[in-house]
Amino acid sequence: MTTPLEALAKFSRQDPTPEYFVRFFAEVNDEKNERGAVILLGSNAELCLRYAIKRHLVTADDVDWMLFYGPLRGFEAKIRIGFTMGLYGRETKHNLDCIKAIRNAFAHAVIPISFETPEVRAAVEIMTMPEILPPKAVGLLGEFPTTRKRFQKICEAVTHNLFVLPDKRDSSRIAWIPLP
Repeated sequence: MTTPLEALAKFSRQDPTPEYFVRFFAEVNDEKNERGAVILLGSNAELCLRYAIKRHLVTADDVDWMLFYGPLRGFEAKIRIGFTMGLYGRETKHNLDCIKAIRNAFAHAVIPISFETPEVRAAVEIMTMPEILPPKAVGLLGEFPTTRKRFQKICEAVTHNLFVLPDKRDSSRIAWIPLP
């Protein structure tokens, strides 16, 4: 029998769907609180990374329990394993490292923090907009975005690319996201 807390944990770790992204980014765009937006975007990056890793492993049905509640529980471990599996290169790894660090700062800082905080602005500035994989369902960054918009657009591009990576187990299956 599943407890309510176990059911809630399982619910929060469901694999993303195209419909998920449409509703998720509407929620991010409506979020006025910068901490909330950063935590949402960082959590989405971690979720899409878990999804990409899972699609490239040949394992038993209980892969979530064996890996993602064990050695790959943390965002850092997922970033490292995805990179060593060759799912992405140094640019994406660097962006994921930045997303993780920024998310952690917003989640754990007890002092006021915003995109205007010099350390946050500097961390966002070292992120790079990746080439967007087809099908292109993410808009380009633009010339002079705010720090928040830059962070959001790079997060959207990174998570899009993780979501649409071809499934190595089935070359005919490619994840996709419909254009909004």
